[in-house]
Amino acid sequence: MKPYYSAVLAVAAASLFINVAKASPVTVLNPSFETLGALTSTGASGPEWNALPVSGGWVSSLNSAYVEYTVNNDVNPSNLHFAVAADGSVVANMGGVGTLSQDLNYAATAGQTITLSFDLGKTLTGLGTGNIEAQILVGGVPIADNATLTATAPAGQWALATITGTASTAGDLSIAFIDINNNSGATPWLDNVSVDASPVPEPSALSFLAFGLIATLFVRRIRLA
Repeated sequence: MKPYYSAVLAVAAASLFINVAKASPVTVLNPSFETLGALTSTGASGPEWNALPVSGGWVSSLNSAYVEYTVNNDVNPSNLHFAVAADGSVVANMGGVGTLSQDLNYAATAGQTITLSFDLGKTLTGLGTGNIEAQILVGGVPIADNATLTATAPAGQWALATITGTASTAGDLSIAFIDINNNSGATPWLDNVSVDASPVPEPSALSFLAFGLIATLFVRRIRLA
């Protein structure tokens, strides 16, 4: 086989590995808080506040996390906080929840990169202008921890935020959001949570990728000779 064709095959195989190694989503239960628990308050025009459901995946350390219908379902103008949700029709009020966490039922491996993405919002009435803390944990130990996250979008709208960490050891994957403002109303509201995990490259595959690149350079050198 001519060197040129050998190089092409090597690079093609390496490219296949690169495509396979892309990050894949990890299941988050009730990621946009659309599954509601017990109704706790009713407004002038219908349901307003619902507690997070026990079976919805999320656990609140203070057992006081609430979600609110957006304008699509709650047409009480005196209690309008957002014109739309970042995803679906429900958003989470993070004020007073303590720590809102979820065990993702996923075994992370050492060297794996995990990304946590979510939307933060501050209300039309001026709530949610402070910080929220977000964590990615493997085996109960944070591999990413950011306590300076803020809602950067204009009032009543949403902005994407992300944190990323790499696991140093294997362990169960979990995520957490922490109200660091002690229910002062400053904690941004939360919606549309997602998690992605990148596979750890196999050493043999990395070697094959390097071989493909070397073969390409070799063919280029022959052509220039």
